[in-house]
Amino acid sequence: MRFRATSRLGKARTWPRPRPLAWSVVRRATAYALSFVCGLVGFVLLTADPSGGLVIVGVVLLVVALVAAIAFTLRVGRRSQPDREREARAREVFDQTGEWPRE
Repeated sequence: MRFRATSRLGKARTWPRPRPLAWSVVRRATAYALSFVCGLVGFVLLTADPSGGLVIVGVVLLVVALVAAIAFTLRVGRRSQPDREREARAREVFDQTGEWPRE
């Protein structure tokens, strides 16, 4: 929800303020690091005492890491789609003109 408010100086502001790009990068990196640590701890719990009660915790942590890995793979796949479309358009131009288009 966005609404306008005025500051003490009388300038209009739009809320919420957009987050800086660096914050989103740090948030994603933290999420991937935590999922990696979850997977590592899950693997250690599975291999350290395979007959103990911590096996279920280890499996759950490995599943969390697997879900994060799948999400990462899907995110990377979505980012590469515009590159593929740009390449296909460039190939069509090459087929028509015989020259590769400049970017």
